Amino acid sequence: MSKLITAIKWFVYGLTFGILFAPRSGRETRAQIVQWLTGYVSDVLDASSQTIDRTARRTQEVVEQAQRATERAGEKAESMQSSASENISNASEQIRHSGPDTH
Repeated sequence: MSKLITAIKWFVYGLTFGILFAPRSGRETRAQIVQWLTGYVSDVLDASSQTIDRTARRTQEVVEQAQRATERAGEKAESMQSSASENISNASEQIRHSGPDTH
């Protein structure tokens, strides 16, 4: 943010000195200022558009990674649940077949 403020200050300083010491007429100077501002605004809009595009692409990548991670976690949870159910079933069968201990 401070770089932007510094840039604006220098722009105002340059504009002021340029107008005060310009060898051109007021009309020519104003036309030149408008031309410069138009180019500057165009550059800012282009940079903003590129930043928005990069951010949108990166956001989409993160969403896709999160979806894949969620799917993997769900698959792992199902696998663990199935394994746990199988282990419980096997343990239950062993208990039924072993009967009560009579020592």
